[in-house]
Amino acid sequence: MTLLYFDNSVLDPISAQGAGGRVKKLLRDRGAEAFASTQNLIETWRIPDQTVRANLVRTIIQIARDREEMPLMLRIVRSVVGQIRHHHPDWLRPDPDLRLQRRDVERRRESWRQVKADAAYVPTGVTRAKQFLQTEVAESRRRHAAHRALRRAGGKARNPPKIQALIDALPEPEAFWRREQGLGWWDAVTTNQRRVGDLRDWLLPYLRPDRLDTESWMTFWLAELEDDAVLPLRVASLVDFFNRDRKADPGDWGDINHAAFAVGRDYLLTADMNFHKALSKVRAQPQLTMATPLLVNRTAPDIYVEVKSVLGW
Repeated sequence: MTLLYFDNSVLDPISAQGAGGRVKKLLRDRGAEAFASTQNLIETWRIPDQTVRANLVRTIIQIARDREEMPLMLRIVRSVVGQIRHHHPDWLRPDPDLRLQRRDVERRRESWRQVKADAAYVPTGVTRAKQFLQTEVAESRRRHAAHRALRRAGGKARNPPKIQALIDALPEPEAFWRREQGLGWWDAVTTNQRRVGDLRDWLLPYLRPDRLDTESWMTFWLAELEDDAVLPLRVASLVDFFNRDRKADPGDWGDINHAAFAVGRDYLLTADMNFHKALSKVRAQPQLTMATPLLVNRTAPDIYVEVKSVLGW
């Protein structure tokens, strides 16, 4: 079976042209299956026009037979915990309280049930999260610009000598994703920042923070963690890295989240040229298996024909 992922830049014109039914039949006839992520829904729920928003939700449900009911980040958390158990079992609690995980999985499933029953449904938290998302996008662009400026100046981020030695031993893209994720997950362990709220809720129950220190934590991320164990995280973070070859775009934050779903699929379809370029660079990295990125012309007069052509069908 051919497995596909559509980002919203492709789903939008499919919905606008009312082509969801034809695309659904195309996938069925070709023995293909599309996957829909929570990121697809989040971007859709932010559309102010209720009619446009509901039509896009219907298109997502129509095309994607498989959906992200188990949060991908939760799967990654469990993989990281497995790696910690292998390298540092003393960091882990013997009896983690996983009630928050079970609650969040059920909430995710309920969201999909709700939109399937009522395409106009929008969770109450989406409106409250609008300012938070805007802040996150702005912060992502700030970090992007700062990193570009540092690279152009030939500088390096400041790190303790032992950590710097581990970074210097890695190719730049690998050092980037490992350092960035190590620091981000450390924030989840040690701070109450909202941007790492879900990660904190899912990760902390496993850990004994009193056994952790920054140097050991970063050594784990830079030198011990198997990259195949967190491949979706690696792909997403490498897209972030290659995005920094150019100026930041407001859509970069969403693209990074979409990128993780390239793992475990054959093709990822996007109409975003910058996203396609970044994905292509990531796919060229050694020892990395992910979907082939396909660039769709969203202005095609018949988006169904365009999708079919891009897939070579």
